[in-house]
Amino acid sequence: MMLALRTMSAQLQADGHEVYLLALRHLEDCFTPCDPPLLHPVYNQSMQTTQKEVDLVVSVFEKIDPDWVGFSVTSNHIGLFIYLGKLFKQIKPGLTIVWGGADVWFNAEEDIQYADIIVLSEADAIINDLAKAIDGDKDLAEVPGIWYHDKNGDVCKNRKLEPFEDLESLPPGDWSLDRFYEVSDNQLYPHGYHPYSIVGQGFRNVMTARGCPFTCSFCCNGFEREDVNLTRLGRQRSVDHVIAELKHIKKVSPGTGMIYFSDEVFPMNRRWVEEFADVYHREIGLPFACYAYPTTVKPWFAQALATMGEGYVLMGIQSGSDRLNREVFHRFATQEDAIQAGRIFADHGILYSIDLIGHNPFETEEDFRESLNLLIRMPRPFLFQAVYQLMFWKNFPITDKAFAQGIPLIQTNEHTWLCQPKPEYAFWQAVLVIAGACKSISPDLAYSFADNPLYRQRPELLNELMQQVQLMNFTRTVTGNWQYKDKHIRDLENYYCRMEGSRAVKTYFTARDRVKKVVEDTKRLSRNLLHLPSMLGGNGKSSADSDEIREIFSEHQADMQARKASFANGKPSDAKKANGVKKPDGANGTQGTNGSSSDRKETRKRFMYPKASQVRAGRAKRDAGQPDEE
Repeated sequence: MMLALRTMSAQLQADGHEVYLLALRHLEDCFTPCDPPLLHPVYNQSMQTTQKEVDLVVSVFEKIDPDWVGFSVTSNHIGLFIYLGKLFKQIKPGLTIVWGGADVWFNAEEDIQYADIIVLSEADAIINDLAKAIDGDKDLAEVPGIWYHDKNGDVCKNRKLEPFEDLESLPPGDWSLDRFYEVSDNQLYPHGYHPYSIVGQGFRNVMTARGCPFTCSFCCNGFEREDVNLTRLGRQRSVDHVIAELKHIKKVSPGTGMIYFSDEVFPMNRRWVEEFADVYHREIGLPFACYAYPTTVKPWFAQALATMGEGYVLMGIQSGSDRLNREVFHRFATQEDAIQAGRIFADHGILYSIDLIGHNPFETEEDFRESLNLLIRMPRPFLFQAVYQLMFWKNFPITDKAFAQGIPLIQTNEHTWLCQPKPEYAFWQAVLVIAGACKSISPDLAYSFADNPLYRQRPELLNELMQQVQLMNFTRTVTGNWQYKDKHIRDLENYYCRMEGSRAVKTYFTARDRVKKVVEDTKRLSRNLLHLPSMLGGNGKSSADSDEIREIFSEHQADMQARKASFANGKPSDAKKANGVKKPDGANGTQGTNGSSSDRKETRKRFMYPKASQVRAGRAKRDAGQPDEE
């Protein structure tokens, strides 16, 4: 959700720069797609960026005409940014392109070929100095933590930058939409978000601390490269500073509905967490989500999250196999740790989710079965996210291990590989998803899927069931996005309870009832008007009747105008005479063709319309100067 870019945008604006943010939602490399293409793990939809979306990005670039462009680069979409950089340079040859992000930290020697400057540190520590250097007000050689090309094209490597310590000197992120663009689903959203995107649905993210205490082999966090040091732990912001940023987000970002704490692991300092939970509940009060590691989950931790309000915890487990977690993933939480963490969350009424990593060449049959055992034993309810496909990124420890063992991989772009597909991977993915996503599944049924030889030979037979089971836990909201079904129902119930007693809702229901009554009265009047010819003694079918009806209304209108004129001239007696026309003898005894005279009499009284003959007789007497009969 662009947290680092938002922070740097705020820093640069405070220093007098004009900054624009552009979000390209899709993550996959659109020019070197893998085969088969990567699909969203839940919705089974392609995640690749399209050529039209690239064209829209270029159109925004041409409109803004920036002096320099910064890319936040990760390995799985490096090809896209290489391509965009070339396009931008063709449009504006003097443009300065800056790269930062996880891929740069691991592949600086290659990435400097595609950018004028690369940042091998937390860029918000030096972004203002870097901007001054690009503008010519400072020497690039004086900016630590960067590599750049000098005038001769040679690569200059500045000194290493230590981890940024003064987190509280950073301003709140830039959540303004004045200079924000999003390109998604082949459309451009200027000054707004795609309605289906996570930010468009109200998610806002913050970090309370930096650094990660764990060293997972598939993750960029926790490793100190030769030129990068991001492992410094204990860089925790104060409670007041985090709360101030959250208040700022609520104030400046309309539609804020949920806070996602982007910490690698939510803080483990008990004193800090308990203090923060109390203040968050009193002063923020929004639903939230955070990440937890199984061994960090304690009863006091769950109680603090419960104090904060409606919480949702993401807990990556990756595998039920202790061997695989320890030897391959470098994760030292055991299956029992995960089960204990799930039990603590369940006891405190906190919804938690788990996910696994699949398509892993290091995984054995026994490892698969251990993952199935874990899903069956995990305390419910929990939300099973997916079995994610293992990505091998260049120079990551798990990738180096695969190459060292001669494991064949499929390269999808310059810095990304995937495991070669095998039927057993698809089979176990389906089995694990069915076992995890079903709210209630018996161990016998789960094991029957795993032991069925037909499904092993033809795993596609389980795919449709797997997809239906995944979607069973989700629902489409009125805005079109997918949401966890049980949570959506709770949200609707809570919203209804909040709104039911509000003044606005009461006013709405009162107005609705009044409008409903007016509509019903109008319909009743319309039905009676349809019978007006019969009230006047006709059958409503002949043109003569229609002419008579028009004449009646015309004469009645003239009569009403005469009465108004009489009142205006101060002659109420004349108005009384105009309204006091006496029926001719025998009028009450005349039988009409469509109903009795008594029925017509009652109807005429209800509508206050005199018969045409009465109107004519009254007008003739008035014209002759004769008084009306009382």
